[in-house]
Amino acid sequence: MEKTLPLLRGRITLEDAMGEDENVIHRLSYPEKRAIFYLYLDRRRALIAEVISRHLISTKLLRLGELKEWIHGSFNACIPISINPPQPGLSNLVVIRFPLPYKVGEAHFPGNVEEKLRCEAATYVWLQQNCPDVPIPRLFGFGFPGTQSLHQLENQHIPTDIPRDLTYTPTDTYLADLLACHDQRMRHQPNVIHSPRDGEDQLAALTTMRALLPHFVDRRSRRGGPFAMALTDLHQSNIFVDDDWRVTRLIDLGWACVRPVEMALNPPWWLSNQSAGAGPSALGIDELGGGDQRAKQAERPVTERVGEFADVFEREEHRALYHRSDSESGERASLTRTLRDNWERGTFWYAQALDCPSALYAIFMFHIQPRFSDIETAELDEFSRFVVPYWGRVG
Repeated sequence: MEKTLPLLRGRITLEDAMGEDENVIHRLSYPEKRAIFYLYLDRRRALIAEVISRHLISTKLLRLGELKEWIHGSFNACIPISINPPQPGLSNLVVIRFPLPYKVGEAHFPGNVEEKLRCEAATYVWLQQNCPDVPIPRLFGFGFPGTQSLHQLENQHIPTDIPRDLTYTPTDTYLADLLACHDQRMRHQPNVIHSPRDGEDQLAALTTMRALLPHFVDRRSRRGGPFAMALTDLHQSNIFVDDDWRVTRLIDLGWACVRPVEMALNPPWWLSNQSAGAGPSALGIDELGGGDQRAKQAERPVTERVGEFADVFEREEHRALYHRSDSESGERASLTRTLRDNWERGTFWYAQALDCPSALYAIFMFHIQPRFSDIETAELDEFSRFVVPYWGRVG
């Protein structure tokens, strides 16, 4: 029997690990780190109960879930707390969440955990004040913007060189810095390149992506914004619905951030109807780039779904603006036009490539490059060899 090693979910063989684009060695350390972190929390049950009691009720009425009842997602550990007997104005079950320090790069970039908590709490406050009709969980308290992809890079010890206190005003500078994060991944992730040919292809794609940036950003009218709040981790698992498919809650707001409209106003990736995987590189986006013919066949129904989504989006937008002034309605109605424009110009794919480091090459090959040239496969090999020297000087 072939030897396997444990991951957080399932096991992996050496052969499968060699074919991965992610740093598998880093992922192999997660099971032990999770056990250590769980033990750390379990030994502080009394302290956790005391903290909860300050926001809710006496510790005598609280029961923290046993270790076997704890759950975790990709970035948080959740401890259920039962309240018995039920108290007025309170649910009989609440949850306290702790960011997983080994998943957000805390060891090598101290402050990432605090940043994640602050951003999530600020998102709750902003939504409650500005979008009270958006159903979100009740936030009782918190302990103390990057995006999910930036934290994932830093968690693999890959420097992003984006200071935590930096605020962007030009759109193109922000997008250029995201591309620079991809460059850092190429330099620092051990298994990011599988062969000389693969390296040429990836670096040539990155170089071309940088050259094509002006085609996807309207420098005349949007160079300095506008910017919009984006729920970058909004997928099916984070949307609660009732039996009639009405949305009742949106959860997991920890990766919300303000982004240029080129990235914030796009149809959801899961309209592709692909199965979700672990992390943004496997959320169905790169699966549309598994082959030229398959990509074209897959994109046709996606285009239809995007059109349907945009129609519904437009109806809801007009409904929300019904009682507002004509001037404000005219200004806000451009949200739908921006969404449609991002899809038609290919800005959607450019944004997805920036957000999915391991999928950038596939997205570039099957959704961006064909918009500019009909180069045959053999010519693409030559193209990569000519372009790759311009990625950067060696030495």
